[in-house]
Amino acid sequence: MRLWFILFLIATYASAQGIPPPRAIDKWDSAKNQTRLLLNNDALPSDKPGKNPDGSEEPAKAPWPFVIYVWETPSKSTAKIDRNIIKDAYVALASHLCPIIRVKPEPAINLKYLSGVQIKDPTIIVIDRNFKIVGALKSAKDFTYKKYMPLVAKAIDRDYEGMKCGRYLGSYRKILEEAEKLWKEERRIEDLTERGGKKSKADQKAMFKEIEKLEKALLAKEDVLLDKEEALKAGIRIKAEKEEAIATTVGTGRNKRELTPEEIEAIKAFKQFSRDKNPIVRAAAVEDLGAIDSAVIVAYILKATNDTEMRVVLAAGRGLGKMKSEESLAAMHAAIQGGKDKRVVAALIGFSLTKPYAPAVPDIIAKLQRGSADVRRRAMEALVIQRDPVAVPPLIEVLGGGNVALKVIAALALGDMKDKRAVPALLATLDAGDWSLRKAAAEALEQIRAKESIEPLLQRFKVEDGRMKEVIHDVLVGLTGQDFKYRFESWERWWKRYGSSFKVPTAAEIKAKRAKLRDLMKGYAKPGARKYHRIETISKKLIFIIDISASMKDKILIPDDAPAWVHERYPDRVRMEIAKKGLITMLDGLEPNVFFNVITFAGRVKSWQSGLVSGSSKTAAIKFVAKLKPMSSGGRRSSGEAQKTNTYGALLAAFGLADEAVPNWKRRTKVDTIFMVTDGVPTTGEIIEPPKLVRAITDMNRARGVTIHLVCFDKIAARQLSGIATNNGGQVVIVPDYGQDEKKK
Repeated sequence: MRLWFILFLIATYASAQGIPPPRAIDKWDSAKNQTRLLLNNDALPSDKPGKNPDGSEEPAKAPWPFVIYVWETPSKSTAKIDRNIIKDAYVALASHLCPIIRVKPEPAINLKYLSGVQIKDPTIIVIDRNFKIVGALKSAKDFTYKKYMPLVAKAIDRDYEGMKCGRYLGSYRKILEEAEKLWKEERRIEDLTERGGKKSKADQKAMFKEIEKLEKALLAKEDVLLDKEEALKAGIRIKAEKEEAIATTVGTGRNKRELTPEEIEAIKAFKQFSRDKNPIVRAAAVEDLGAIDSAVIVAYILKATNDTEMRVVLAAGRGLGKMKSEESLAAMHAAIQGGKDKRVVAALIGFSLTKPYAPAVPDIIAKLQRGSADVRRRAMEALVIQRDPVAVPPLIEVLGGGNVALKVIAALALGDMKDKRAVPALLATLDAGDWSLRKAAAEALEQIRAKESIEPLLQRFKVEDGRMKEVIHDVLVGLTGQDFKYRFESWERWWKRYGSSFKVPTAAEIKAKRAKLRDLMKGYAKPGARKYHRIETISKKLIFIIDISASMKDKILIPDDAPAWVHERYPDRVRMEIAKKGLITMLDGLEPNVFFNVITFAGRVKSWQSGLVSGSSKTAAIKFVAKLKPMSSGGRRSSGEAQKTNTYGALLAAFGLADEAVPNWKRRTKVDTIFMVTDGVPTTGEIIEPPKLVRAITDMNRARGVTIHLVCFDKIAARQLSGIATNNGGQVVIVPDYGQDEKKK
């Protein structure tokens, strides 16, 4: 009685699903139908939990429901499965949605999600997308179409939407039937064609005309059938994941409140994009979230710091930097007190961009003293904004540490704090082995403006060379308002005569004096100085970056009414030739003790040499530059690279870094001056938006202090990229540069 009742339930379920009755695959004659009825041969999906890009764990999810067919040894049972199930046309059609995957017994036993099933040879197990068992067939009496199809239909209906399994199979059967009719028409046309070949020429003409008409009609019918098939497949889709509900209230008890409509919309937008595969999208989503200033939003931004990409963590920091309310700042403060490094880094970046918040200062100092290198760096930058004098001793302590990059950041922070207690430590740092650390210490002393720093700076000026001599000179001018250029004897004579009574001018007084000094010292040549497009340098560690994209073959525009000397300066007007001519002239003047390299870029970045070479290699460099040509914009070899401009990648290559979104800010570099020549904004590489590129280069270069000059052949591009130079101690020249500073004589 019980057996009959079970069979009745199965039959009722199958009938309710509307599953068509079985039919053998070999009953469908057309080759196209045989192709439609091929069983899928997929590999087992992974049941290991994954991680979302935002760092949260994603439960294991199969891409589709599937059937595991366990067998190794042929037997009467496997023959029955092959006859009753595998060779059934509707089983084959159902496998489009629920593939059958053959597995041997031993690996099947080791699958965690089959631990509750007794594995025999053979066994059929139906699994849904959540790796839950829908049902299993383990004995010969169960290996039938009527037992198999209800389980598969249940799995399909559970995991797909838009159409039930039974209706899908019934609709597909009609397509198979129509395909058979078309196949018969195709056979008839082939028969007519064969017979037509045996007829007279007169009869052939009429018959072939009829055949052509039949073929045209057949193709039209086949197109209609294919459209029906595509529409049928499109009508059944994997069910979308349920959207996580957003709480509409926050807090408890008296502190409980409703979320504002703005908060809810911002959170919805963030959830939509926070798991996007593109890290640029995720970074934009979390940074935009900062437009809503509330502790609720702070919590969501801090969740994003679990992201696998550091650029998203930095974007979270910038989002937090938009916060101003006390409750938001308190929430950021709480994040500093505990949590993972990424969360702390984001909160510290936020504090380095927002207003002072006194309660956080002790905890920021604690992170400075005990955190990782990334945390300590961001803590120092946050302390600058806090302007609390209590931060000065811990910053001075960093100068005595071993990490050079952190010492550079500490020196810059002490300069920003303008506290004279830092002067002795900064003066001691002027003798450091790393040039960028000496540079940071000298520039910090200029900001603090203590008289006792002048004599040590003069002694340093006496022994420095190259770019560092320029730095110390500029610092001395900024401190004293005097300018004896690079004549140490003149500086020394002035100081011996007036030093005892000298009072350091204010920064405002220096600003006025600098303009007068520029006019007074105009035309005075720096010893050993070289010029590239009016930019003068005495650096001895240089890199030249030259754009060779296809647009560099274009000519610069010079108005007809421009001065005659402008037309004379640029006779051929081709951008590439102007860049090459200036660089060849500069290379020709290099001494053997100057080290340099040349980097070219379009879509790809290439270095002339693997590292810096001495001025004795200038002849080879001149030959290399002379042969440079803009990339061809056509042909298969360019593959579109000719039209692209990887500005970010080229700059990172100059620093000896790979083209990545967040390069290593701690790595040191020998280069102290970079000249970049380009004619447009970036179009490829890790970062292409000019504001983001400027920000990334400035942030990466902060602990290095490399001077970056920009020579640009386009006014609009120069305006967008100018921060690369102005934020990094360099100059911007727009070519043609008539009427800006200097006339051809």
